[in-house]
Amino acid sequence: MLFRSVADWFSGRPLPAGASEARDVPERFGVRFVSWSRVGDVSKRLIEAMTVSLELETEADFMATVSIGDTLMYRWQILAPYRGGNLGVDELNHRIQRHFRKKAREEARAPERMPPVGPEGLLVGDKVVAVRSGRRLDVVPASSSASLSAGELGLIAAEKPWKLEACFGRYPGTRFGFLPEEFAEERSPVALAYVLSVRWGQGLRHPIVYLVVPDKGTLTREMIYAALTTSTERVVVFHPGHSDDLFQHEDRKSTRLNSSHTVISYAVFCLK
Repeated sequence: MLFRSVADWFSGRPLPAGASEARDVPERFGVRFVSWSRVGDVSKRLIEAMTVSLELETEADFMATVSIGDTLMYRWQILAPYRGGNLGVDELNHRIQRHFRKKAREEARAPERMPPVGPEGLLVGDKVVAVRSGRRLDVVPASSSASLSAGELGLIAAEKPWKLEACFGRYPGTRFGFLPEEFAEERSPVALAYVLSVRWGQGLRHPIVYLVVPDKGTLTREMIYAALTTSTERVVVFHPGHSDDLFQHEDRKSTRLNSSHTVISYAVFCLK
């Protein structure tokens, strides 16, 4: 795939012939780096990059990149390493939904509508991921084999006075019901999925991937490799400091990058 050569720098295999420095590979394949110095700037730059690369002018434009009818579109994905923190999955999902779905949130306040559901304020049209594995009882049309796996992507397709209905790609034409009280529990059955963790993003394929690199911490080389092999067209990496710093690592055979390799570790999460 397009970014396989980029990933090779972290796979442990011999480097591409004629490549002298790791930074040569991203330039060759058009990986774009967006640097940031303040955590508060990251979501702003991420939204700006999405608006340009996805050609978004209205909320309807954004929704067209997410789904067509009940069919989920795999046009783009944001990746981050952790769920918590200012640059974690949860906070970034919150910011993406609040920015691009303002009209939907306002309409959900109408008396005849179901208000946003759960801690994340889920809305009809939101991209979601199954958090729990297991069989669902509220399924239309009824099916004895309709079970969901954690990490499975779906779409909030409709609302009823007493529940939300979601569709998942493995079950075309099928809707799964979720009661609002399920989201009051410690672990909701589904969660926003505009942003995914690198682990849950493995195995998915998206033309455009936005990778958000946090400001501290380390990741394994294997995680970096997995993140870099998910995009089919373009990757935009949001990272702290200068892009050259992303490649300041010496031991490519090391399984875990140490504290001096912090930046490159975070870059992996962003690509996802």
